[in-house]
Amino acid sequence: MTLDECTRETVNAKATDHLDLYASFGYTDSRIDQMEDPKVVGKQAPLVSRATVNAGVQVHQPVGNGLNAVARVDYQQIGRTWWEPYNVTSRDPVNLVDLRAGVDAGEIVNQAPGYEAELHTVRRHGLHTS
Repeated sequence: MTLDECTRETVNAKATDHLDLYASFGYTDSRIDQMEDPKVVGKQAPLVSRATVNAGVQVHQPVGNGLNAVARVDYQQIGRTWWEPYNVTSRDPVNLVDLRAGVDAGEIVNQAPGYEAELHTVRRHGLHTS
């Protein structure tokens, strides 16, 4: 089995001082080139999604005393995935949405003697849609 082509393109942008945007697209062209059963040669490799898409936005706003409120929304689509080398059964594309909100106390925590850490996600909710 060989992966003939893998491509990933990513775009990150700092839209404003408090708004970050990102998007990426991944493409994998996987083909079975050799196996005991010649019927599978040329088919897509199992468990490899051909395309993935990711996009998100993050807002961070100072709230005082070195703390920042942080909210983030991430979207991911995982493309069709074949379960076996004969390409008979597959999973349809899956859409995932991840919502996060929290407080970033990085400056406060990093200034404390003996500590180098960041506090980020306080709450995380995942939503699975298909």
